[in-house]
Amino acid sequence: MQKPNIVLDTFFHLKGRTLVLIDWANVFHAQHKNGWTVDTRKLFSLFTKHENICEIVLFHGTDQHEKSAFFLKEQAAIGYRIVTKAVKKVPLTTDHEGNLLAKPILRRKCDFDIEIAKEILLNLDDYQGFILVSGDGDYAPIFDVLRERRKQAILVFPKGGLGREYLENE
Repeated sequence: MQKPNIVLDTFFHLKGRTLVLIDWANVFHAQHKNGWTVDTRKLFSLFTKHENICEIVLFHGTDQHEKSAFFLKEQAAIGYRIVTKAVKKVPLTTDHEGNLLAKPILRRKCDFDIEIAKEILLNLDDYQGFILVSGDGDYAPIFDVLRERRKQAILVFPKGGLGREYLENE
């Protein structure tokens, strides 16, 4: 099993009070895609070693699965501030080749784009830095706002997990 390189201690020079935002759905899918597992206890410990990191927020969908409820309870006990909302079931109407399906397959979906952008905007005056753990390109516009406001904006993403929107702005 391949393990990700975690180099937070070496490469992050935080310039002041910093807020960490973790889009768990993106992390969850990346770990399975890349064949490694994130130990959320170690991740929390890694972030809290930095005196400038003031809060770590984990965004996670809620549903009827026992594993999800247990995961959320465990993360709160570790020390994460948890932000949740209900998971939607979105019908897929085509198969992988584009053919219409007789009976749609329901896909679980829970995007936190607005909630994470809102969290950043509400905290612009309180923090000098923001760390986003997600390579989702939908966050590129809020990163532009952070740079315009001269805030430190750090994006943490897995290999192959950077949205093209970040590259198009360069």
